Amino acid sequence: MVSDVKTAAGVAMTRRVAVSGGVLAGVTAFAMPGGSAQAASGTAPVARMLADRLQGTLVGSDLEKLAELMHPAVRTIAWTGGTELDVLGPSAYLASYLTPYLRENPQFQMTVTKVLSNGIELIAFYDVSALVDGKTSVWSGCNVYLTDGERIVEQWIQQDLWWRSRSSPTVNSRIVMEQIERNFKEETTAANLAGMGLLMYYKNTMMSAPQRTAVLFPLLASDAVQTFWQPDGIAFFPDPHAIETSFDQIVLSTTLNFWETVRRVVIIGNAIVLLQAPSGTVTLANNQQKFCAWYNCNVVFFAAEKVKYLLFQEDIMYRRSQLQI
Repeated sequence: MVSDVKTAAGVAMTRRVAVSGGVLAGVTAFAMPGGSAQAASGTAPVARMLADRLQGTLVGSDLEKLAELMHPAVRTIAWTGGTELDVLGPSAYLASYLTPYLRENPQFQMTVTKVLSNGIELIAFYDVSALVDGKTSVWSGCNVYLTDGERIVEQWIQQDLWWRSRSSPTVNSRIVMEQIERNFKEETTAANLAGMGLLMYYKNTMMSAPQRTAVLFPLLASDAVQTFWQPDGIAFFPDPHAIETSFDQIVLSTTLNFWETVRRVVIIGNAIVLLQAPSGTVTLANNQQKFCAWYNCNVVFFAAEKVKYLLFQEDIMYRRSQLQI
């Protein structure tokens, strides 16, 4: 079932896509390197203004001004390294999220590296630099903004807080930008939608680990690649075999009954953005088993009906805290 379908410039635009049905819809999109390009014609006013503000290097006051574009009941969902923050209204965004965030991250700067939009929804990729325990730390983030055409109605803020805690002066996010540049296409084709439908079938079906592997990997193009936020940095897997091996070793071999609850779906060009809550029974170091659930945001880019690039981001700090490692 598709909900909240809007029309702009004669093109059907889907603000949210429900995952219970098999119908998906997309629109012609546009990409902005670092937010430096102007928004495409037919873009909703708030999306254009938001894209204009997500340019180059931002500071705390720039994020404060985003409240001017928010609906009075805007929902802010943010990773915290524990249970996510979930508040309503611009005032709550400022008081409950932004003010403490800036206090905990002095000398904050956010460098926007890429913005993708379908004219009514945006996803922004960026790197953050701040002082953490007196040391310069740099980490990556990804925000998803949903609008009603006039105001921001939801914003999902996802940052690699585990890498922040490492106080590393660098983050190897360039490999992500290279793959987005290489694989993003502005048009959503019928073949893309067919592949996205198969992916959603995979997401919505309970299955064992061997079945999950057997269904997923035929969806991959022969030259598919993946980037993955991991405890030691952003990993790059250059081919389907490496993707399958990592998935088996990192996820399926340690997490029984692995499952991802899809909470929001956004389609931008040939990419489908999945805001999810993974879960499963994890085998701990002492061989005891524990049910765990955390958060992730996956962006999957298609070439025709095949998956070309998997961009995986997860709340590593929250997952590791449950494993006590």
